[in-house]
Amino acid sequence: HRAIINTYLCLTGSTIAVFVSTPFTHHGRLEMETILNSTLAGGVVIGSTADLITLPWVSIFIGFFIGIISVIGYRIINPFLVEKIQYQDTCGVLYLHGIPGFIGAVISIIISGAASESIYGPSLFLLFPKLENGRSSRGQAGIQVAQIMISLGTAIVGGILTGFILKSSMFSNIENLFNDNVLFEIPE
Repeated sequence: HRAIINTYLCLTGSTIAVFVSTPFTHHGRLEMETILNSTLAGGVVIGSTADLITLPWVSIFIGFFIGIISVIGYRIINPFLVEKIQYQDTCGVLYLHGIPGFIGAVISIIISGAASESIYGPSLFLLFPKLENGRSSRGQAGIQVAQIMISLGTAIVGGILTGFILKSSMFSNIENLFNDNVLFEIPE
């Protein structure tokens, strides 16, 4: 039940933040693409800690925070990156999944490092079974840090390899896929 309630509260917080902050970044108007993506960021950020948060206001705060961060990413940071480094994120992956996922992982480090029986009672060992076998909360937080580093390392190496493959001669004629003259008869 805790995971369901925290997910709803976090999504509510991000939705409120998006509707409050979007007009400030879009000339006093609401913008549907930002609303669509940034409200979902609340669900992404809470994913790794939905069953761990015990205070409802924490879920609402996390959702509100990530909603504002996501709106700022879509409306301010993304255009800046497009102009400066020709960054292409046509589906908004960075501001819907990347940053909220990373912040959610950092929150999981904080929560697992602070986990104790005074917060969770007997359910502590159901949530963190290794704590019953002698691992400390700090040790669990260290495991969370290692998992983030493994995920980031895999993503970076995978991205670099994908970039090299796409720039190889194997894909040198890819522009022909976007040239209608090659594939269709086009009237003069």
